[in-house]
Amino acid sequence: MGRRFGDDPDDPTDDGVTVTPVTIGGVRGLVIDLPVDRARLPSCLTGAEREVVALLLEGRSNAEIAELRGRSYRTIANQLAAIYRKIGVASRTELIASLDDPPPTN
Repeated sequence: MGRRFGDDPDDPTDDGVTVTPVTIGGVRGLVIDLPVDRARLPSCLTGAEREVVALLLEGRSNAEIAELRGRSYRTIANQLAAIYRKIGVASRTELIASLDDPPPTN
């Protein structure tokens, strides 16, 4: 079970981060779950595409996203292709990196 930091709703420093210790193949580590700020997602995306991106940012696989959204695996793959095209990236890694970049200033 993870430890949630910032559980106090009255605390302005509450960031909703959850840290869970894990052991995989004898290697110990931490899984850090960061909340997704949906307001930072590009406005060119549809509501469904924003949900897919939010789940992708949580580290979910296409199969997990499909199950959680009640859609087929192929639908999620098609939505991701549309998302990549709209944002101008070619992969999950590029998508995540593009969302970490600050918006360009004019």
